[in-house]
Amino acid sequence: MRKLIEKIYVKKLEKSLRKENLPKSVMVVTDFASLRRNFEKFLQFVDWCRKFSVENVVICVDSMDNDFVNNFSKLEAEVELIGKNGVKKFGKGLPKVFVNVGITGKEEILLAVKEILKKKDLSEIDLNSIEKMIEENLRFKIQPDLIIKADDSVPEFLIWQIVYSELYFLDADWESFRYIDFLRCLRDYQRRERRYGR
Repeated sequence: MRKLIEKIYVKKLEKSLRKENLPKSVMVVTDFASLRRNFEKFLQFVDWCRKFSVENVVICVDSMDNDFVNNFSKLEAEVELIGKNGVKKFGKGLPKVFVNVGITGKEEILLAVKEILKKKDLSEIDLNSIEKMIEENLRFKIQPDLIIKADDSVPEFLIWQIVYSELYFLDADWESFRYIDFLRCLRDYQRRERRYGR
């Protein structure tokens, strides 16, 4: 009986979602132990995002073993693993999946500033265009619309890009995260009035 009620509720949630106001980019934050333990769940999560035309999925993880990287080839999507030592790309299809391996927001901004200083002398830098220059040199160009996190700490990844993102804190961990919870995230996102700092 419970499964039947849940199935009806899922259909109701799906119908309540408006197609014109869904997030284009979704970011999730996890640690490597949780990613390894629940990798099939993350594969499902990407499929759920595809179903609702999410274009970009960003997975932020504190670290990753080299031997685990090939697991991402199971995704039917274009994947970019971005770490301190470079970028690895493989696969095709949507959504695009970007995996941030251990680059904190502070480190990413410092790397961007170093890139700017490699290309330009200090006297050549126009202070009015510094914001644009930093954005052009960040490792991650995506600005997530929605961030889903399994605890209530503020994400330390992509701190430049997430300034106007909507945060959704899960009541559950990734292991118990279900499709119905994903739908609730989308419903909650649609109910919010995004102000973009206004």
